Amino acid sequence: MIFGVEAPKIVNGQTTVLLDYAVMDPKFCIGDIIENTSPMNGEKTFIMKGDYAEFKLDIYLFKYGNTSSRKSKFLEIYNQRKNLVDFYPHRDGGPIKNEDNEIVKFAIVDCYPFYFQNEVTHDAVMLHLKSKKYIDITKSLV
Repeated sequence: MIFGVEAPKIVNGQTTVLLDYAVMDPKFCIGDIIENTSPMNGEKTFIMKGDYAEFKLDIYLFKYGNTSSRKSKFLEIYNQRKNLVDFYPHRDGGPIKNEDNEIVKFAIVDCYPFYFQNEVTHDAVMLHLKSKKYIDITKSLV
């Protein structure tokens, strides 16, 4: 659901990873468009194949408390990087779906720690997800 109020989460089978303290940069409709230009008159034709979704999240590990809790949360997120996951932009709603109302899987294409509050310890992690198939934003409104 794109109009929720709670933090995001990712789900991989029976494993749920809550992404508290996340700041999300959503791109719900990245169009996959074929563009043809006529060699005769220069007129362009556009064929809209579908829309992908992409999300970048900065997750503030420093808000998880002590170093042990931060490390645990980082490993929980990082260990999902080779999996296809269901992505819930807001955990109080549903996952992203396609035009057939099926859940669309997301690949974690990037996951790395970075410095946010200080330059001594990594205190945040960036998570980048891309949809494997086309999405239909209208199926994810509620």
